[in-house]
Amino acid sequence: MSEKSYTNFINSDSKQNFNKNWKFYLGDQPGAHLPNFDDSDFTNINLPHDYSIDQDFSPYFEAESAYKPGGVGNYRKSFVLDDINLEEKQVFIYFDGVYQNSNTYINGEKLGFNPYGYNPFAYELTPYLKKDGENLIAIRCNHQVPSSRWYSGSGIYRSVDILVKDRLNLGLYGPKIDYEIDDKDAKINVKAEVSNNYKDAKTFKIKHSLYFQNKLIKELTSEEFTIDPACKNNIDLSFELDNISLWDLDKPNLYQLKSEILLDGVSIDENLEDIGFRSLEKDPQKGISLNGKNIKIKGVCLHHDNGALGACDYRSALEYKVNILKDMGANTIRLSHNPASKTLIDICNKKGMLVVSEIFDGWILDKNNNYNDFSAYFEKEIDQSKLLGANPNMTFAEFSLKEVLKRDYNSPAIFMISIGNEIMEGTDWSSLSRYPDVCDKLIKWAREVDSNRWLTIGDNIIRYDYVDELIEVDDKVNKASGMVGLNYTEGGRYDKIHKDYPDWVLWSSETASNINSRSVYDRFELDYLPKDRKLSSYDTSKVAWGSH
Repeated sequence: MSEKSYTNFINSDSKQNFNKNWKFYLGDQPGAHLPNFDDSDFTNINLPHDYSIDQDFSPYFEAESAYKPGGVGNYRKSFVLDDINLEEKQVFIYFDGVYQNSNTYINGEKLGFNPYGYNPFAYELTPYLKKDGENLIAIRCNHQVPSSRWYSGSGIYRSVDILVKDRLNLGLYGPKIDYEIDDKDAKINVKAEVSNNYKDAKTFKIKHSLYFQNKLIKELTSEEFTIDPACKNNIDLSFELDNISLWDLDKPNLYQLKSEILLDGVSIDENLEDIGFRSLEKDPQKGISLNGKNIKIKGVCLHHDNGALGACDYRSALEYKVNILKDMGANTIRLSHNPASKTLIDICNKKGMLVVSEIFDGWILDKNNNYNDFSAYFEKEIDQSKLLGANPNMTFAEFSLKEVLKRDYNSPAIFMISIGNEIMEGTDWSSLSRYPDVCDKLIKWAREVDSNRWLTIGDNIIRYDYVDELIEVDDKVNKASGMVGLNYTEGGRYDKIHKDYPDWVLWSSETASNINSRSVYDRFELDYLPKDRKLSSYDTSKVAWGSH
């Protein structure tokens, strides 16, 4: 048997990174989720991990997946508990993203299945843990190519955390923070959802402490509340703040809100959240204003991979990219075409980069014959699962959307939520008549979590044709406090659309693409589909669909 590695949990440490000392095997391994499975053939790895990037290129694989394969990946990690009273504590495992079709097990028991590769998800481990002896967490990923219109990577490519929380706690994502700004004064409301997972009622207080530049500037403690066992209570506390420092593109001022549950005067659960105060306005004629000043969206559509590093979510690589974008004058990132990691969102919060958070590329039809993409699960119900935040009648689309929005609710960088991109592109159009109804559901689900942020969609059909069903989708998005994104649309067409739909707030969501190869200097010609699949590095190649 191979040597085991252990992670010790400490009572006082409520959040622990779980990235080190995993074991991995590429290929199907029946029984690999069982504690007594012989994993001596597994490789020792640390997360984040992309098992596609380590495999060989082949012209027999698919171009949109970078000529890289996927496959089945098995992950195992052994650990022990140390000084945790499971009568008072709960233990959760949090995944920020796993590509794709992941089954998660604890000590041989299946917790659930999560098909989408880009949404955060979590499970409670407490009922299955052994206080004495080894525990085993196991994940099986099944990425079958073709599954994507871009390089997706494979496996546990984002961070994993262990959360140890009191049975009276503030939940996985902490309080939701809303505010209204009048000049430089703010009215702030903090909505905390408190869960009582004890067997008896508890009487407690909520305490909020607001910091700016490491200085305490506001403190608020509630009256006492009593919560029954196995119940959740929403507790709203409001306060006012004068002369606030606004979050802006050049000065991304961030406050920190520390929220605590006090039981008999002792803090038993806490959450620390960055807050950026900013005001946004939009107008069909005048465009967008940030903090009262008109701005132009100077953005890029950014895919989640890190080039030769693959899909691994390395903070240093993401910071490097955002720094380059800021230096070249960009102020917005449109996530293409899936939710980003919490790492990238945190970087954008800190660096003053606006974000359009795109939840889905397509909806219920696969694109470009990628028959293994998320459309296969979009409308499927979750059924029985231990996924936190899920219920059996919820679809995987609803669950994925809501988890992303809950995770990113307090981000000052995210100002728009995109519910789709080129939703008919590369499909057979067979379900076109259903798309307005699908749009209604997505808007409804988004508004159940976030009633404030603007919604949007990327439309590439309206640039040359008015299709009734797609016009209806665009109109629904615009009416739901949204903006209509136009992909690859020429200037004169903007004028016509604006004239025909004067109430729509239009923006240019995608305009150009780059497809150059690296280190190819033996050609200058504009050959879009060369036989050897290599394009000139002299920046002479162009795409057929670009508007510039």
